[in-house]
Amino acid sequence: MVGHVLSISKTIAEHFAESLGKAEVIERVKMLERKDGTVKDFCEALSVDKKTLYDLDKVKSIKLATKVKVLKKALEDHPYYTLRFIARKCKERTIDALSIYLTMLRDKVLSAKGEELNEIRKELNDVKEEFSYAPLEHLSEILFSIEEMLEHHEMHVRLHETFVRLSATLLGSVLRGLLSYVESSARNTSTIAVPSTPFTQTYEAPSPTDISKAEERRIMHDASERTLMSTVSTQ
Repeated sequence: MVGHVLSISKTIAEHFAESLGKAEVIERVKMLERKDGTVKDFCEALSVDKKTLYDLDKVKSIKLATKVKVLKKALEDHPYYTLRFIARKCKERTIDALSIYLTMLRDKVLSAKGEELNEIRKELNDVKEEFSYAPLEHLSEILFSIEEMLEHHEMHVRLHETFVRLSATLLGSVLRGLLSYVESSARNTSTIAVPSTPFTQTYEAPSPTDISKAEERRIMHDASERTLMSTVSTQ
């Protein structure tokens, strides 16, 4: 949506620039200057010369072309803020115009007679009906869609945060268990301890020396049996 606003920023600026007063143009310029750095850079970005920029405070009124350039730049750099400013400005102008209109209508009543009074009554009812709704009431559909999207996105964010917390908790438990197992294994020697219960006992793993002696006894025993069998066969 922002990209769309940027693509038509000149069209929007041309449509609303005339409503800007001198003070409002200067305010926009000061806001934009803070972002663009040097005066030279700002003038190039705004497509105006330094003289035009320096004379804004001196001139009685600002040219429409300059207003368009300033508003276009403001829309490009601060689209949300500037569009809201335009909406507020148009609202103020509408109220001002209606105030003048109703004052004139009231004065008309003082000199009206007969059928003119009926016409004024009809005109007043038409105005009340036309301007009885606030602008946002005409935009209820898009307002509802924004609120619906916000609720959906907020729920998604809450679910994601919950998932992250649970994942961190579970992962922490797994890592702590794994670390405990590694530390326990590192402390173990050749003795493998089995938890003591009525059906279990401690088992001593044989050392390499014990294994060599057992193997030696087995070899000697086998040799003795072969000698004995050989003697019996000879006899």
